[in-house]
Amino acid sequence: MNKHFFISLIILFCFNIINGQTETQIKIPEFDDDFSKSVKMLENGKTDIDYKSFRESFINSKQFKIASEKSEEFRELKKKCTSKCLNRNMTALSSQQKKC
Repeated sequence: MNKHFFISLIILFCFNIINGQTETQIKIPEFDDDFSKSVKMLENGKTDIDYKSFRESFINSKQFKIASEKSEEFRELKKKCTSKCLNRNMTALSSQQKKC
């Protein structure tokens, strides 16, 4: 009885691991702005675009706003991790890195 229970538990565990690893695509959010349109054109091989407006369109894009919000958070985490490394506080460092 116990033998059958453990075998079925192992099979169930293995099936869960195999089934859980089938989703391999990274989903990138769609932005419908000038910057994203220019990036799609470049990805398709069309390189004769106005690069000045391309650079400026990034500043006006939603992606830039998201990146600038996250940069402050990343900067703070980097400072905390660096200070923990310098103080050799490995326990606090590992808990801090889990937040990243």
